[in-house]
Amino acid sequence: MLRHTATTARKHFSDLLDAAEAGEAVFVERRGRTFKLELIRPDAPAPAREPLFTVDESLLEGQWNFDAEGNFTLGSS
Repeated sequence: MLRHTATTARKHFSDLLDAAEAGEAVFVERRGRTFKLELIRPDAPAPAREPLFTVDESLLEGQWNFDAEGNFTLGSS
C-alpha cells in the first residue's frame, strides 16, 4: 500500500499511476482527506462495428488518375 501527501504525489505521479495499474493500493492525502487512486477496467470490450465506408482496392494500390479535365478514373487506364 502506498500513501503519499499531495505534494509528494505530484512529484511522483507517473510512478503512482504505474503502481495503481499494477494493482497496488495507492492513497493520496490532502488537507486531512484521503483519495484513492485506482485503475478503472472496462467491463467488456467494445463491440465490433461495421465499417463506415469501403475503399476500392485499385485506389489502395495506387491505380487511379486524374485527366487534364480533372476527371477521376480508377484502374490502370
